[in-house]
This record gives sequence, structure tokens and C-alpha cells, in this order.
Amino acid sequence: MAKIKIQKKDIWIDMTPMSDVMTLLLCFFMLTSTFLTPEPVSVTAPNSVSEVKIPEQDVLNILVTPEGRIYCGTENKNNMQAMMETMTDKFGVQLNANQIKHFREDAMVGAPMAQLANYLNLDPEKMGEAIQKLGLPL
Repeated sequence: MAKIKIQKKDIWIDMTPMSDVMTLLLCFFMLTSTFLTPEPVSVTAPNSVSEVKIPEQDVLNILVTPEGRIYCGTENKNNMQAMMETMTDKFGVQLNANQIKHFREDAMVGAPMAQLANYLNLDPEKMGEAIQKLGLPL
């Protein structure tokens, strides 16, 4: 018996739709992706090995400005009074009861010791203006 030979026909696939889809996908991903900008400075933060938790109360806040001025304060009124007594004893500054009250109520103190009494004589609203006149940042 003779074998029947099947004629081979060329298979033709239209690739135009696939190239259109590929172009659309490429454009979509290029337009929606974000590029990673390099960091200006690489910072390696140290790992904390301390198991002691930082207290949330009785914290002394110290602010040092680039000009070298120092401000300090605390939320605890008793600590503010103890700090005031230590500072006035060390620098020989005398304060009256009203000045002591203003010192205890001020959140951050940053007046020069020579001008502390005059600063505390001001109304709390005017203390900010006095700081600006002295050239101190708020």
C-alpha cells in the first residue's frame, strides 16, 4: 500500500496585534514607574542596645541654636523652680514673687542672666517680642 502524502501548508500568524500590545505595555510601565533617586547622604543609624526606656515625664529640654544660644525648660513646674533657684544662686540674681511665677510658667527660658529679671517682669505676651528684640530665635 502506498502512503498518502499530506501537503504541508505554511502557517502564517499575524504578529501585528502582538507588537501593538507589547508597545502599549512598555509605554504603560515606563510612564507609571518611579525612578529611585539617590540619597544625598547615606546615614547609617546606630542600633539601640539599651533596654532602659526613656522617661516621658520630668524630661529636661535643651535647645542649642547655631549661634550658640542655649534654651532650657521642662514641663514639671517644681523642676523649673529648682532650676531657677540654682541659677539665681550661682549668678547672684534676685527675683521677686511675680518674676518667680513667670519663670515657672514659661516653657523655655533663654534670656541672658544679666537681663533675666527684666525679662521676667514682662507680660507673657510681650516675652516673645523681647526675645526678638534681643535677636534670639523663638
